[in-house]
Amino acid sequence: MAFSALRVWSPYVGPGGLSPSGAGNGGANRVALWSDANTLTSSSTFTYTAATFQFVQQASNSGGNVQFQISNTAAAASSHAILRLDVANTSGGDAYIKLASNGSTVWSFGMDSSVSNTLSWSNSATLGSSEIMSLTTTGNLSITAASGSNITLTKTGNTPTIRFVGGGSNDAYLDMSSGTFRILNNGGTEVLQSSQAGSVIQGSGSIATNATDGFLYITSCGGAATGTPTAYAGRVPLVYDSTNNKLYAYNGAWKSVTLA
Repeated sequence: MAFSALRVWSPYVGPGGLSPSGAGNGGANRVALWSDANTLTSSSTFTYTAATFQFVQQASNSGGNVQFQISNTAAAASSHAILRLDVANTSGGDAYIKLASNGSTVWSFGMDSSVSNTLSWSNSATLGSSEIMSLTTTGNLSITAASGSNITLTKTGNTPTIRFVGGGSNDAYLDMSSGTFRILNNGGTEVLQSSQAGSVIQGSGSIATNATDGFLYITSCGGAATGTPTAYAGRVPLVYDSTNNKLYAYNGAWKSVTLA
């Protein structure tokens, strides 16, 4: 059933503030609609019951779409199309949207007023329960993944990149290029790489003899190493004795070489 316009009014005031004078028919809990300038009718598709509007596709329209649309056709920068969900205050309820399949809620998305108006994504009928992701009003983003789940970043045909913005020269990047995980500085220069084969490569190449940065730093101690390092199979720890100028490696016991 198609209608030229939709109007909802009180029993005494009609569209445009005028008393209704059109004739028509309807049904209990149905929202009245103008099918033309003088005729009122209704449809079981659109009902109002106990403070709930329902817009339900009928079996006769099986396969069609049910659409709720807010349009602003004015071509002006100050003209917007706004869907607003409003609650009283932080002591009130939440303003959120529920997404359901066959009557069962799959997602809830909206503002959780009980947690300082945090924007929340929950895999449940209410916010704050089975929360997957949240964003605070100060910009803190939290993602909670269940055991065995992944957070995936995909960029087809190019290098997927995460950018950390610290302001100008303090920016840094993480990316994956040809299977190699890389850390890059603000200028795009590689600082550290880890290949799929397990190689860890520091820096971006050779450095000048008078360089002041670009070195690999290892831990030092003021004397001979005596502790037993935590074991990691197939790997050995290093430490530099800055008092005696010895480089130590642990392989069941500390082995050293004196550096001139």
